[in-house]
Amino acid sequence: MLRVALAFVCLLGAGCAVTGSRSATDNQEVVARAVELGVAYLRQGDTLRAKENMLKALDVDHKSPEAHASLALVFQQEQEWTLAESHFNKAIALDPKNSAARNNFGAFLYAQGRAEEAIAQLQVAVSDQFYARRGQAFENLGFAHKSLADIDEAKVAFDRALSLNPKLGRSMTELALLHFDEQAFEQARVLDARLDQLGSLSSRRLLLCGLVAHHFGDEARAQDCYAAMKKRYPRTDDAKRLGDLVEERT
Repeated sequence: MLRVALAFVCLLGAGCAVTGSRSATDNQEVVARAVELGVAYLRQGDTLRAKENMLKALDVDHKSPEAHASLALVFQQEQEWTLAESHFNKAIALDPKNSAARNNFGAFLYAQGRAEEAIAQLQVAVSDQFYARRGQAFENLGFAHKSLADIDEAKVAFDRALSLNPKLGRSMTELALLHFDEQAFEQARVLDARLDQLGSLSSRRLLLCGLVAHHFGDEARAQDCYAAMKKRYPRTDDAKRLGDLVEERT
C-alpha cells in the first residue's frame, strides 16, 4: 500500500510555486487512492474494478511502481501471464528496492515453474530487513528451494520465516515434513503440536498429523487425520501417502 506523507511549507512573500507543488502532491494522492482502492477490489475478487483503478493510477503517473506491481497482480489473477510479468518487470525497473514487488514476482515465477528465477527475486526481498512481510518472503523462498530439492536451503528459509512470524502455518508444516522425511521424528512432533494451536486443516497439515501419529503409535489420531483427509482432499498425493500407511495397519 502506498502511503503519502503530505508536507507543504511556503513562506509568505517568498514567491514559492504553490500551484506546481500542490499539483505534484495531488497527483501522488490520486495515485495512492486509486492503487489502494484497486487492491481492495482485488481482495474481493473484483478484477474489473481493480484493473480500472490501477489504470487510473497509471494515467496519472505512468512511472508508479506500486501501480505497475498491483496491476501485475490483477493480470496474474486473470491468468494473463505475459501481461503480469511485464508489469512486474516495469515495477522493479522503476524501483529495484521494492521488496513487495520482488516477493510477489518471486511467487509468480514459482507458480510458473521457474524456481531458479523466483529465488533470485526472493533473495532480494528477504535481504530487506525493513520489509514488513519478510517472513512470507522467506516462506516463498523455502518453497522455491524445496521444489529444486535444495532441502537444506529450504529448511533454513522455513526456519527464518518462523523466526519472523511464528504463525506461518505453511512454513511450520513444510519444515516439520522435511524433518519427518529425514527421520528427525521428535522435531516433527514438536512442530505438529504447535500446529494444533493454529487450527490449520490443509492437506499437508493433515498428512503431517497422520504421519506423526502413526509413527508414535497413536493410531486413533492417525485414523482421524486420514478421515479428514479423505473428506477434504480425497484425490491428492497426500491422501494416497497417508492412506497407504493407515490402511496398512487396519
